[in-house]
Amino acid sequence: MSFIDTVGDPVDIASATNGSDFIAQIVLGYLEDTGNTISVLTALSPLPGGDYEYIFAVVEADWESGEESRFLDGLDTLDILPEKADRELALSMIMTATDVLIEKAQIGKFFTYTPDVPDKSFVKYELIFRVFKEFGYTVTKGEAYLGITLWQVERVT
Repeated sequence: MSFIDTVGDPVDIASATNGSDFIAQIVLGYLEDTGNTISVLTALSPLPGGDYEYIFAVVEADWESGEESRFLDGLDTLDILPEKADRELALSMIMTATDVLIEKAQIGKFFTYTPDVPDKSFVKYELIFRVFKEFGYTVTKGEAYLGITLWQVERVT
C-alpha cells in the first residue's frame, strides 16, 4: 500500500461542534491502491457525570462503501502509514488538530487514557500534552491500573 501525502500549506482543518462534543480533523492523504482517505481525528466528548474525554485517532475512510476504520494505536497504522515520515506527519497533524480543538472547546478539565502501551509510546503522549500545556493546562498522569494509564488535564490559567 502506498500512502500519498496531500497535506497543504496552510493545513486544511475541519472542526465542528454540537455544543457538547468537539471535533477537529485533518486529511493526511490517500492510499494509492484503494483510494481510501487517511486522516487524523481529535475529539473532546462528554462522559456521564459531566467530565470530558479527549481522544485522537488515525482514520481510514472508504468513500465507496462508506466504511471507516479508526486506529487508536500507532502500531496498527503500520499497514496504511508504512514510512516513519508518514507516521511523524500523522503525529504532527494530531498535535495541530488538538491545538484547534482546545482553542475552540475551552473545556476546563478532561481526561484521556490508553491501554497497555509500550514505554516508547508515552513519548507521543508527552508531545501531545505539550499542546495542552501551551494553553495553560496541567497534565497529571495516574498510576496504571489493569493495564490502563489515565491522565487528567486541567486548566490552571
